[in-house]
Amino acid sequence: MNVLDMKRILIPILFILQGSSLVAQTDIPHERLYLSTDKECYLAGEPLWVSAFCYDATTGKPSAVSAVAYLEIQNLTSSLVQSKIALKKGRGNGMVLLPATLPTGIYRLTGYTRYMYSENALNYYSKYLTIYNPLSSIRSDNVTAIGKEQEEVTASYDMQDEESKLFQISTNKKQFKTQQEVKLTLKNLLPDFVSASVSVFHADGLNYHKNPSITTVVDSTLHEQTSDFKFHRVDYTGEVIHGHIVDENNVPTPYVEGFGTYLSIAGSEIQYFTGEIRENGKVRFFTSNLHGNGTLVSHVPSLTEKKYHLVLDSIYLHPTVEELPTLSLDEKQAGILTDRSLAVQVYQTFRMDTLSPVIPYENNLLFENSGIVYKLDEYTRFPTMAEVVVEFIQEVRFRTVKGERKLQVRLRDAHGVAFEVEDPTPPLVLLDGIPVPNHNKIYNYPPSLVKEITIYPDKYAFGPIYYNGIIFLKTYRGDFPELELEESMRIQDFQGVQHPRTFGVVPEGSRLPDLRHTLYWNPRVDLHANESVTLLLKTAETTGTFVVVAEGMSKEGVPFRTQQVFRVDP
Repeated sequence: MNVLDMKRILIPILFILQGSSLVAQTDIPHERLYLSTDKECYLAGEPLWVSAFCYDATTGKPSAVSAVAYLEIQNLTSSLVQSKIALKKGRGNGMVLLPATLPTGIYRLTGYTRYMYSENALNYYSKYLTIYNPLSSIRSDNVTAIGKEQEEVTASYDMQDEESKLFQISTNKKQFKTQQEVKLTLKNLLPDFVSASVSVFHADGLNYHKNPSITTVVDSTLHEQTSDFKFHRVDYTGEVIHGHIVDENNVPTPYVEGFGTYLSIAGSEIQYFTGEIRENGKVRFFTSNLHGNGTLVSHVPSLTEKKYHLVLDSIYLHPTVEELPTLSLDEKQAGILTDRSLAVQVYQTFRMDTLSPVIPYENNLLFENSGIVYKLDEYTRFPTMAEVVVEFIQEVRFRTVKGERKLQVRLRDAHGVAFEVEDPTPPLVLLDGIPVPNHNKIYNYPPSLVKEITIYPDKYAFGPIYYNGIIFLKTYRGDFPELELEESMRIQDFQGVQHPRTFGVVPEGSRLPDLRHTLYWNPRVDLHANESVTLLLKTAETTGTFVVVAEGMSKEGVPFRTQQVFRVDP
């Protein structure tokens, strides 16, 4: 990240957060969140598809403040699943794979941004998920059983069309055969830009808890009484990672004599961030959103012999769940559960999650195509890194300073001409994304483990620190093999925001069984005023009634929901 990128992050935040006691004015957004899901009734082990709408409670318009939404699936005692999805101009989406071990019951899906939590600790969105697990006899406490003669007390799917004067759904016909193409036409009837989620799922008749629609939720928040509040934490252009410094005995310390603290994400990209240690020992790192899960390495250099470490603060808020609705199990629905359970087992056995591929996302476009790449397999293999550098990497050299090996990058000027640098400031050296401040370790590192070396022959600033170039070594394994970390470094797992993911279907001509319960999911369909679009989908081998649901909001904050039904016969 260069100086300009850092300014883009810091200036808006500093403008908002000029002192921790700043009180929000009434014209500042009051964020709220709505989570649209592909359906409301699931089996343990199924994917849960989510589309997020983040909006201003006073106007209903999309909120551009937060860049991250935090999701939790909770029962009465704990948070069972956590995830983060990226937000951009109030919209985001993701997928959560429900654990196959979840007992039958009703759970709460909770969603919030840190900006929302700054306003009020109870300011979060929640909806209830009905989850069945026919492969386990364990049930949640909020589950009751009814016999064949008892009346059902939990909702079942509405099999009727729901017309809307704001948004229209139509299919090319009302009855289809299995494995047949369906043309689904969406039309925006509003004189305004809209963004919607679209889902097509099987209405199998299982009991479930029915949640309020987006129109009900948004309309209720528009009538809320808002008040001034103090900002605590805001993920403005990306997740702001918070932590605090501890000494060798894990005792929090308010002061470290050094140059700040650093963290990086191991991998094939440059994801390196600096954080300033404040007077109370607290640290924060401004990022532009880190996608995917990975290994995080933190480093707290010290000017003395004392060793310090960075401890990251808890990410999720775990809002209290006071009560959950009751799920009534109906003995007459046992056959439906058997069929759906078979579909889930087929999904897991044939690894059909691979049909929903992750879309690669470049975390830092600043470095894209800007480095000079040396693929070592294309050159004569030398036994030492010193020979590799001397023989064919022209932009780098080893120097001996006070008995220690130091790497130096020959920087290039505005015309791309390399020149020697008298400035003793070292380059940033990364091995599989891990910073290596001791260049002796690179000098002695086995070249046989290294796949390629990329040189960035420019000056780069990371916060208050700048480097004379960057040297990035990528190994074959990608997990920094045989690298001895500094004593003040710590490794921990890190969960970033989800990578974009597409909804997968069984390919044409495949021999895989197609027992999909959700036929189609599109987390974001954008339409201009009075615009229409036709989407194509294919029915599965599952027969019965299917429901098409579209819900969303206009640019001016008008919510809408509409649904249509069609049948699939053998």
